[in-house]
Parts: sequence; C-alpha cells; structure tokens
Amino acid sequence: MAEAASLNGNFELSRECVQTVLAHGKTTLDCIRADEITLQIQIMQGRMQEAISTALETLEKLGYPMATELQPSQFQLELPALTELAALPEMTAPAPMAALRILQTCLGAVLAAKPQMALPTVWSQVQLCLKHGHSGRAAGIYGWYGTLLCGAMGNYAAGLHAGDLALAMLERFADKSQTCLAYNMVYSFIHHWRAHTRDCLLPLQEAVQVGLETGQYEYLGYCATNYCAYQFFLGDMLSDVQHSQQQYHALLVKLKLDHAIYKSQIWLQVTENLTAPGDDPAQLVGEYFNAADMLPKLQAEGNGFVLMLLHLAQMLLAYWLGDAESACRAATAASPYMMAGMGSEYVVVHNVYESLGWLAQYLSLDANQQAQAAEKVEQNQARLQHWAELVPANYRHKWQLVEAEWHRVKGARPQAMEAYDDAIAGAQEHGYLQEEALANALAAKFYLGWGKAKVAAGYLQEAYYCYARWGAKAKAADLERSYPELLRPILQPSTTSADVLTNLVTVTALSNSTHASTSHNSSNVSLNQTLDFISVLKASQALSGTI
Repeated sequence: MAEAASLNGNFELSRECVQTVLAHGKTTLDCIRADEITLQIQIMQGRMQEAISTALETLEKLGYPMATELQPSQFQLELPALTELAALPEMTAPAPMAALRILQTCLGAVLAAKPQMALPTVWSQVQLCLKHGHSGRAAGIYGWYGTLLCGAMGNYAAGLHAGDLALAMLERFADKSQTCLAYNMVYSFIHHWRAHTRDCLLPLQEAVQVGLETGQYEYLGYCATNYCAYQFFLGDMLSDVQHSQQQYHALLVKLKLDHAIYKSQIWLQVTENLTAPGDDPAQLVGEYFNAADMLPKLQAEGNGFVLMLLHLAQMLLAYWLGDAESACRAATAASPYMMAGMGSEYVVVHNVYESLGWLAQYLSLDANQQAQAAEKVEQNQARLQHWAELVPANYRHKWQLVEAEWHRVKGARPQAMEAYDDAIAGAQEHGYLQEEALANALAAKFYLGWGKAKVAAGYLQEAYYCYARWGAKAKAADLERSYPELLRPILQPSTTSADVLTNLVTVTALSNSTHASTSHNSSNVSLNQTLDFISVLKASQALSGTI
C-alpha cells in the first residue's frame, strides 16, 4: 500500500504505511522495503540530502556500508565480455539484492546533491555484481558505470563497453523495470560518444512509455527532461521542441515529480524567450521559470543538477542575445555543478558556449584577463577536439566554430575564413540548424570587422533565414536591430519582422509536413534535408511579396 500511495502522489498516506511497517518489522530485511519507499518519496519531493542520509543508514543496517570517497585509480574494474554473459552466475542472496536496490535508488540524489559520492556509489554496485552475481538490476548498474567511465574518467572505450553490457543485461534478464533506468543512462550519457545524438531521441521516448507502465517514475522524469533538452540542442524546430516540452511537462506535473518539473520549466522558459520574447529575453524570467526567485531555493536544497541547468540556460540566452559578459558569468556559475552532468551533452554545451563567450569579448579585455580567457579556451578546445574525433557528426562543427573565433581574435584571417565555412557546412550537413545560424552570424561579424560589408551581408542574411526557420523570433529581431542596413535587401521598410518570420515559419511547417525524412527516428525533421535556401526564398516571395 505504501508503494502504491507514493506512485499515486499520496505521500502522506505512504509515510503512514511506512511507519506501520517499521513499527512491526521483526528483522532488518522486513524493514528494508519501508526504507526504500521513504527514500523514493524524498527523491520525488526533491529532498536530496535527506535521501542520501536515509540510504547510508539503510546500507549500514544491511551490513554493506558504503565509503563516501574513492580514488579515481580504484574505479576501473575488469568487466565481463559480452560473450561471457550467458555463463555469469545470478544474484540470489536477499541482503546484497537489497543493498543494490538502495544504492541504485539513491544515486539520482547523490548526483544532484553530492556528485563527489557518485564514484563510490556506482563502484559499490558493480563490486556487488561481480562478487555476488548478476540480476536484472545489472542493466542499470552498468549503464551508470559506463556513464562515469565516459564522463568522469574520460575512458570512452570502456564506457561504451559498459553501455553495451547494460543493454545486453536487459535482454538476458528481460527485467522491464530496469529499461527506463538503463535507457536513460545509455542514451543520455553514453551513446552520443559513438553516434549522432539524434539516435538517442527515440529510445528516450520509449523509456518514458515503459516508465509509465512499470511505475519507474524517477527515471521517467530524467528521460523526459533529457529528451526535451537534447531535442533543443539538436536544433529541431522550436515549435516542435515546445510541443514536446509542454506534453512532457504536463505528465511530470500530473505525476508530481518535483525533481523533473524544475528542469522542464527551465527549458520551457528558454524556448518561450526565443519564440515569444518579452521585454528582456536574455534573462531566464517569465511564465514558466524565474531564475532570480528560484536560485536561493535551489541553493538551499543543494540541487546541483538543476542549478547546473539554470546557469546553462542563462548562459545560452545571454550569449545568443549579445551579452557575452553575462554569458561568461553564467558559465562560471555553472562550473561547480558540471560534475552533476558528467558524460552528458550538457557538458559539451557548457564547453562550447563558455569558449564562445570569452572570445566574443576577448579584444576588450586587459592583458591579464586575456591570458585567463586564452587558457580557458585552450583547455576547452583540447577536450572538444577529442570529442570531435570521437563523433565528428556531433562535435566537429562546434570545434571548428570556436577555432574560427580563436583565429579571428588572433588576426589569422585565412584560417578564420576556412574555419567559419567548415563550421557552417558541418552544422548544415548534420542538422544543427541553430549552430548553422550562429556560425553564419559570427562569420558576418568577422567580415564586418575586416571592412567587407558586402561579404558580411550574405552571411548575415543566411543567419537570419536560419534563425527564422528555427523559430527564434527573439534572435531574428536582435539581428534586425543590430544590422538593419545589411538586412535591408530582405526586409523592406513596408514589411514588419513579424510578417517575414511568419511567412518563413509557415513555409517551414509546410515543408516539414510534406517532406518527412526517413533518416530520422524523431518526428522532427531538419529543414536543411528537405528544403534548400532557394526554395525558402521563392516560397517567401510568393507569400509576402517582400523579399
């Protein structure tokens, strides 16, 4: 009854049932299920520090105390090969099975509130499997282990192997209760180090459905919010992103998943600022989320993952809308929390836009500040180049764009020209529409600084079309205010920006409905694969008569 009440959001009734079980339980194992439900309630209500304390106390009762620190050199364990899976023994002893459940359940809280405990928490689980045998829970355990191997250790080969083991364990034990957890770990934190991030979307969607069927609501929340964030980072049409966000947000509210609702609200607000900008769209403030009001609350709760997202969202808005100094402040504020997102695309986003923010203001910094900025950019680029070598489709154009900006501030014009064009081509080829727009806009600024306004105008107009097709009205309007003369050929005085944007978005919607791409698992189709620039231009001319 306690578990059913918690799943229905009746936490008060669930707590009463837990107290009854604890009062009448005769052995430690009798009481463990009540401790597990208490732990789940604390996590679902965002009480992460309390959840960690509950977990540590319960592990002590079971006789499997967990160390709260672990040296990185101790973390690497020898894992079984995929060919050995059938011969591995099964875990049957109740005490280690209970310890595994507790360790798995508390890990989300650890990551959010005490990420320094992530290594020993996961290591303890793998050790239990290797020592006492495997069960269906091994799928989630190896998913987490692979995440940390990739994100914390930088051992991508071993991490990908652990991810493969996670999926193989799902198949061997057919434990559907582990699907949501394993899919979240593999497709939010591991698989994008091997293949295009777009390949992660459909499994995350499937995991949400399985989570509903099995009651795995905590990881359902993670899958839903990561899906929406990754869809946004991939440059899908903002109207499609917003539709997904609103659907999943309604589900999270219905399930009373406070830990996920905050994340959902942050990305809803970012999308709202870009598509329906208010007075100051560069600020993370509006109908869905108010960063100024929420920051003290989140700091008091110690919710590191949500704090990371808050600062990342503020960084993106500030940078896109021309406030590089605020973007760098937000990137710096996010840095202490980035371990919470280890292995994820959130870390890549922080890397790229922190570098771009520093380079945007580099020439106005004093010598000491320039030295600090250069060191930060070089560190970021070393990591980003490695990622670009691992998966060029995801990261090469990002690395090239930062390289272009780095060449610009160094005065290396030929190298900058080539890098801008390479970044534009790579973003276009792999469907990152927003980064195609950004690369064009930065190239335009580069040529303007060089005194080549005519060349700059071509890049800027391409950037405008890309932002308009993406649906980012705030950014398109920002370009109009900043470069009215360069955009004059496509924005006649009699035409309002809303008219042009509406026409372009209408063309995009028509194209998406009639030219579905068979290469994408997601229903969101990149315009670059279905409609070229000339088609947009002609259709816009026919609709508005102004371009």
